[in-house]
Amino acid sequence: MADEVQPDADSLARKWWSDADDLSLLTQVNNDLPFKHAKSTAKAWDSDAAKLLQAPSFARNGLDGEKASSRCFHLLRVHRKFQETSKYMSGVAQDETGKIVLLDEVLQLYEEHTEQRKAERATTTAEAS
Repeated sequence: MADEVQPDADSLARKWWSDADDLSLLTQVNNDLPFKHAKSTAKAWDSDAAKLLQAPSFARNGLDGEKASSRCFHLLRVHRKFQETSKYMSGVAQDETGKIVLLDEVLQLYEEHTEQRKAERATTTAEAS
């Protein structure tokens, strides 16, 4: 057991996303909107991941499109829950950080895109019937 190599604190820290990394991811997603690519969504996420890896402010290693999309959608789910609970807190002051503003924008764009795709599918299904 003494021969086992223990990961150092630096490598463990890289496994968790920092707020700066989340902000970089959300900024890139807001710029490129990879979820809007109908045919090549995976390629769009891979492209975003490659751009993030080239950014000097992005501290994570080994990012690919799947990890980027997974983290982005996780952030959107958590933010949607936050919005649902915060709407009942009328009159309570809440901090609007850059991350929250970006999450608001990306979530709105994602929900609009989802509704548009549902409408297109309903139209296609109705025409096929």
